Amino acid sequence: MTLFAGDQDLLGRIYEAAFVPDLWPSVLEELCQVSGGIGAGLFTADPNGMRWVATDFMNQLLADFAELGQPEIDVRTLIGGRLDYPGFMREQDFLGDIDFSELPLYRDFLWPRGVGFCVGTPIRVPSGDHLVYSIEGRREDGPFSQAVVARLDALRPHLARAAVLSGRFAAEQAQVATETLSLIGLPAAVLSFGNRLMAVNALFEPLIPRIVEDRQTRLTFRDAGADALLDIALSSQNASTVRSIALRPGPEEAPMIAHLVPVCREARHLFAFASWIMIMTRATNAKIPSADLIQGLFDLTPAEARVARGVAEGRTPQDLATGAGLSPATVRTQLKAVFAKTGASRQAELVRLLSGLSI
Repeated sequence: MTLFAGDQDLLGRIYEAAFVPDLWPSVLEELCQVSGGIGAGLFTADPNGMRWVATDFMNQLLADFAELGQPEIDVRTLIGGRLDYPGFMREQDFLGDIDFSELPLYRDFLWPRGVGFCVGTPIRVPSGDHLVYSIEGRREDGPFSQAVVARLDALRPHLARAAVLSGRFAAEQAQVATETLSLIGLPAAVLSFGNRLMAVNALFEPLIPRIVEDRQTRLTFRDAGADALLDIALSSQNASTVRSIALRPGPEEAPMIAHLVPVCREARHLFAFASWIMIMTRATNAKIPSADLIQGLFDLTPAEARVARGVAEGRTPQDLATGAGLSPATVRTQLKAVFAKTGASRQAELVRLLSGLSI
């Protein structure tokens, strides 16, 4: 399609943003000016967690929606984002004659904020992730016009290409980062928005598929208990802290710990289109770590961390209860919570794990 007059300069900035992620907000702001919208964003169409780059207004809107913790009400993304349509669409183009006052997304979230009309397009990138360009309009301004849709459609091939280029450039950056971690002997991988493998270093490769598998849905662990904890971590709506997950060792292997480092704040400028960095460490030192370290690695309470360390030192729940002035039932409850958070199922397994945590 032929570009509209005045959009040639915007085209150059779109491709520039593909390699300089800091420029995306200004490009999205220009899309608002082109369309008459109030905010624009490029985000993942993933119900398990949202990642985005956006203008100031849209950034706050998306942050508010993520904090709401109800991705299932986003009928726009659930329906429009899954359509294989190579163009921009408005709500009425794919939601039909639905009574919007009956939809919580509009009635309870968008309308109270003065918005309620959008125009957007889904983008499928080679990594398997689903991205969405979305422009939000004021409710009082009514639906976007067909003329606006036509103008955005002329830009769409370039917006799609820029998203793909951003993903490829981000993958190259991620590969460099994982290779840097190889220099200090750490297997590492970078996960995409969809929690698939985006880049791995040479030390991580032997772990596939013996310990980890890159499936269509997400990265998984062969260890079912550890994978259940991984699913909880990857699905977290507030991924801002490191998560550590213990992997049960094989008959002749030392325990292994997977550390999930979230890509957030300033790190997003370096790892565009990435969600987590996974670093694997082997637990091979017989020294028992401090309760503080155990607490931080597995998100335990102080009391749970003390119980975990006590068990690793060979003390029984009865000993721990007596020493802390607690009932044995209380200590057993705390130990049960430790098992759930570390992935261990028996005291002997917990001892073996914790006795090798000092890296």
